[in-house]
Amino acid sequence: MVDWEKLTLDRLEAEGLGSVIEPEVAAELAHHLESVCESWMSCGLSEEESVRRAWAEVPDWKRLARKIRFAKEGEERMKNRIKTLWFPGLAMTTVAMGLLSAAIQAGFQPRIIWLRHSISILFYVPWLAILPVVGALAAYWSRSQGGSVGVRLAAALFTVVTMATIFMLVMPVAVLFDRHVPWSSFTISWIACMVGWVVVPGAALLLGALPFLRGKSVQEKLRASAA
Repeated sequence: MVDWEKLTLDRLEAEGLGSVIEPEVAAELAHHLESVCESWMSCGLSEEESVRRAWAEVPDWKRLARKIRFAKEGEERMKNRIKTLWFPGLAMTTVAMGLLSAAIQAGFQPRIIWLRHSISILFYVPWLAILPVVGALAAYWSRSQGGSVGVRLAAALFTVVTMATIFMLVMPVAVLFDRHVPWSSFTISWIACMVGWVVVPGAALLLGALPFLRGKSVQEKLRASAA
């Protein structure tokens, strides 16, 4: 009976890959090779020939190690991006939208700045006043999870980036279906929406995030001390 785990570990050591491939990955590879061998034996081939064909599944061990390493690094980057950007960004966006909804339901009236053609910019002052706290929490959360300065900034501005995306996608489509709206009026309305719902709220979020954009995260400090 072939001990595939031992054979695989020995082969990895012979190729100088023992320190590159983690034991659990080597075990999965050994299990795969064993399955291939058993498949060939079930087709009537001898054990020796089945083993030879199983080894042929990995023609280049160094290339396999690179693929595994790249896959692992990509997985780690994705996990890091989720915990440093998507979790804090989405959570704080939900909080910001919940606060806006609560302000509207509580009867707070927006401050209105009128432009030409009866187009206005709306400012919900109580909501804008609390957005620096939202931006600060998002940036702090991201930094505590090891986010870089750029990722912290993206997490803090996640709310307005989402709103800007909605405006850029939804409003032009709405105008295309409503031919009674002239493009000149649409342009002014779009600018008014971007100012009231993206630029000014973004400035408020950035104001709160600024103290947490300075300094290194805990992970960065550990890497620096280790170096």
